[in-house]
Amino acid sequence: MVLRIKIIILGLILLANFIAAAQSNPYINAQVAFEKMQYKDAVDYLNLHISVYPKHDKSILLRAKSFIELGNYQLALEDISKLKVSGNNEIYLLLARANAGMGKNDLAFEQLDKYLGTNTKLPEPVIKSFKEFQALKTSDKWSTLWKAEHYTNKEIILNNAKYAIHSGNYAEAADRLDEYLLKYTRSPEAYYLRGNIYYYSKDYKLASEFYESALKLEPEFQECLLAHANCANEVGKYKTALNLFNSIIASDSLYIQAFLGRAKSLVENGSFDQAKSDIAKYRSYYPENKEAQFLEAYIDTKNGDFLNAISNYGQLIKANPGKSEYFIARANAYMATKTYKYAIKDFSMALDLEPKNIEVYKLKAKAHQLAGEINQACFEWQNAARLGDIESMDNFHKYCK
Repeated sequence: MVLRIKIIILGLILLANFIAAAQSNPYINAQVAFEKMQYKDAVDYLNLHISVYPKHDKSILLRAKSFIELGNYQLALEDISKLKVSGNNEIYLLLARANAGMGKNDLAFEQLDKYLGTNTKLPEPVIKSFKEFQALKTSDKWSTLWKAEHYTNKEIILNNAKYAIHSGNYAEAADRLDEYLLKYTRSPEAYYLRGNIYYYSKDYKLASEFYESALKLEPEFQECLLAHANCANEVGKYKTALNLFNSIIASDSLYIQAFLGRAKSLVENGSFDQAKSDIAKYRSYYPENKEAQFLEAYIDTKNGDFLNAISNYGQLIKANPGKSEYFIARANAYMATKTYKYAIKDFSMALDLEPKNIEVYKLKAKAHQLAGEINQACFEWQNAARLGDIESMDNFHKYCK
């Protein structure tokens, strides 16, 4: 009887796992969990995926990395033994970390030395920060290892730029990358990183130029293609963006980040159903992502589903009442339903957060005007006019005494 119950429970667990796998891809779920440092969840998803695809190298590699983060070094080594070292320098670093974690210091030094001898490696400060290497630092071998010149001048400049970006010091990173590109003009990675700095500062035109330079050198540079497509969205080139996102997804249907960007392009091109499908796919992996929830509400607004939009905006406001854009978006949805009283209230909340936002004064004036409250509309036009808006000044003279 007990055995039968156990079999039934096991069957239910397997059925639940099967249903979950049918709804979303376990490998993508594992990637998301790893990003969030939820390493045990990552291992669970990867176990499910590897049980179906036992030779999927990317899954095995990610599981090994998850085991290392969990301190399960023996299991990590077992996974690494299933992979080919050639063509993947990162494996040497993982071997070094796993062996160091198990106290096998000689093997750790041997693998770390191999890693440092490769052409692609992490910056020195990042390598030294791994917890597994802390015990190695008391050894003479550690100081001897780092006395050797493992990095070329080219690598040092680029690594310093990456470290500056990682530390949030974008001005220093920009200087380093400009220095690098003067000497090494055919580095797609450097152009991509330089474009990112412009993207962070919202200079999308210059960011696009650097991304284009990177893509001329490496046309299949997926991260750069994604960034370039996002730039096209930001400057309103939605058809261009859509073509780029379609290209990315066609080459890698598991590149989940591309679905968020494509949803933005689709809604602006009037393809609401496909946009909703893309955003639903993205949110199945990132349900807590506020940008995605905001976009979903925007899609509903554009598609005329105002009740769903208002509900989503309400959740966003509850979670973060300090963002004026949420109040403005919900107010616009209220405007579409002609519930001007609620729209006016939200516009007022937005102005409390952004008291010099001319457009919100104008929208609030319009809401009062449509509600038949001309005196209040005049007050808002006057506020906008004081901030220099000519249209509001004209409306004030036209409608107000």
